[in-house]
Amino acid sequence: MAVFWRPGNSLGDAHHQPYRQLLGRTILVTLFILELMVVLFRVTHFKDRWLQPLLFYAPAWLIFVLAVRPPKLPSVTF
Repeated sequence: MAVFWRPGNSLGDAHHQPYRQLLGRTILVTLFILELMVVLFRVTHFKDRWLQPLLFYAPAWLIFVLAVRPPKLPSVTF
């Protein structure tokens, strides 16, 4: 996927926005639950299964976020 990815390509951005929001909210909810576990129950160690949603969804969310960035302006070098 990284080979064919072009930053700043906003084609279909409105089509992908609900998916980007869903992934972002899933990551935030996961982090919030983990934070609550630390604060309320004084958890010091997480099992791997609690971090799986974060590990699987974060790269896809980052691709969605980086795909809608405007392209960098060309830099002039001397």
